[in-house]
Amino acid sequence: FTSSANLIEGKGFTFQPGERLQTFSNPLWTLIMAVAYAFTGEVWQTSMVLGILLSMTVLLLLMRAGKGGPLKLLMLGSTALLSSAFVDYSTSGLENPLNHLLILLFASQFIREQRDARWLMVLIGLAALLMLSRPDMLFLVGPASLYAVWTTEKGSRWKSVLIGLLPILLWELFSLTYYGFLLPNTWYAKLGGGDGRWLLLGKGWGYFSNAMTNDRVTLYVISAALGVVIWGKEKKARMLMVGVGCYLLAVVSAGGDFMQGRMLTVPFILSLFILMDSSLPPKWPYAIGFIMFFGIIRADCPLYSGANYHIGRTEYPQELYPDMITDERALYWQRTGWLANHGLPQHPMLQLEAKATANREGQGWKAPIVETTIMQAVGMNGYEAVPGRRIIDNLALADGLLARLPAIDLRWWRAGHRPRMIPYGYEAHLKDLKQPLIDKALNEYLQQLDLVTRGPIWSTERWLAIWRFAIGGNKHLIDHQRYRDAFVDINASELEKGPITVTNWQSLRITYSEIQNPKQITFKAKAGGELWVELNGNGIVYPTRKRLLPKRPDLLMDFDFQPPKELPGFSEMILRPGVFCPDLKLLEVEFGDGAKKLENPN
Repeated sequence: FTSSANLIEGKGFTFQPGERLQTFSNPLWTLIMAVAYAFTGEVWQTSMVLGILLSMTVLLLLMRAGKGGPLKLLMLGSTALLSSAFVDYSTSGLENPLNHLLILLFASQFIREQRDARWLMVLIGLAALLMLSRPDMLFLVGPASLYAVWTTEKGSRWKSVLIGLLPILLWELFSLTYYGFLLPNTWYAKLGGGDGRWLLLGKGWGYFSNAMTNDRVTLYVISAALGVVIWGKEKKARMLMVGVGCYLLAVVSAGGDFMQGRMLTVPFILSLFILMDSSLPPKWPYAIGFIMFFGIIRADCPLYSGANYHIGRTEYPQELYPDMITDERALYWQRTGWLANHGLPQHPMLQLEAKATANREGQGWKAPIVETTIMQAVGMNGYEAVPGRRIIDNLALADGLLARLPAIDLRWWRAGHRPRMIPYGYEAHLKDLKQPLIDKALNEYLQQLDLVTRGPIWSTERWLAIWRFAIGGNKHLIDHQRYRDAFVDINASELEKGPITVTNWQSLRITYSEIQNPKQITFKAKAGGELWVELNGNGIVYPTRKRLLPKRPDLLMDFDFQPPKELPGFSEMILRPGVFCPDLKLLEVEFGDGAKKLENPN
């Protein structure tokens, strides 16, 4: 939304004026919101209305495309209203409703009997619009698109493919010219953190496990469509379902997402279309009734939700489920929901819109940077557009340099939201671009990046820098191990002089001469969230985890452990913060129950 507003106001198609970054992965939706913003001058209610109109159109098209009697249409249509994923993201402000409409249009075009060049051009054009709305839609429409190209009569089919792909080709040309990169900054932030493949696969599997626990209707409908395709003989439906399978595998391999159900809504709508269009087995009403039953009996069924949605649920703090997956509607409903417990004149979003309008008027956005603010929830704060303030997104979605640094090696993290270490001197550099970073090699990397994202668009030096990034010529300038570990190193004697504070998810590494026979370690610290403690002795690491209560001003944490025989002592202690423990103030560390501290005579 911030990029949409900035584009219309002449500040550039970017999140923060002065730096050309594609901080969104949904260009088509962002452009549509920009056009809407030009007429309405606000984004909150505009996105709500667009989401409602698109979702109503999707439901009407589903009913119209359905084959069979009214019972089939009614039962299958009702499952959409029982899917938490579909309901949650129909008015979320995200691109999901637009993708629902485009995938229906794509599937309707694909199943048509016509197989000429014009048909193919329209089909590929819809696929290109889907990819322009969200690049990972390639996996969903790719198999059907390739099948369509293969089965279309020869002649002008490649010309049709080229014309159909024009939207995405033109965008990539603009992206390379304006931003300097073919991929959005969010791609580097989410998938460029250096996580291992097996780690991401584990996260991805957790995403589907969460859906099976909290939104079975969505997965059951996808599974039902798969069963119908296997049972039936429709090649076209099979190719659409192959796309669903490829897309779901891509979601798993990317680690899923932290937004509960968001990545499942488009394959859900496509699966509903397949069920509507297919001839179902004789006992299909029992299967659909089974799906509806599981949706209706849920306590948080969308049909039952009202102004007090999710209030009183305390299974997981901050609406979090295992694997750090968030019920986004529960998290934001009381602040952003139209029907939440606020009279419209006093609604928090209207107040935010009023502040943003006041800040955006005039030439305040050209004011020099006098303040830098490190935060992770940058969307609404960026839209507020406080003059003279530069936001540093330590999750890297809206920061070009941080997105290209490895993610901090946390022990508990959210898919797609990986904190980065803020390089020393970076805040001063943002206030005055002539100020260098302490890390000389990284400073050279930053100079090249600034040339791409801030320099004159058509300068020869900029295009040479773009080429160097494209071939990976600057990767050697990043000390990946340093920024992944994000250690703050101190000697134990420094802790005796007073409290030690570390910020922005950096890990504190304390070096001792040697601690022998530790049976109890007592910490006193100001923190909240997850804290991992690692003891290192003779190359052997003993890890443990402690959950600190959030929002506690002081927390005395006691825990006992029996170290293994291979670790009779240690000389290094590492305190690693969890995702909700960005700052740690360590007051003291004490050893008891026979622990012996050996001083180094040298």
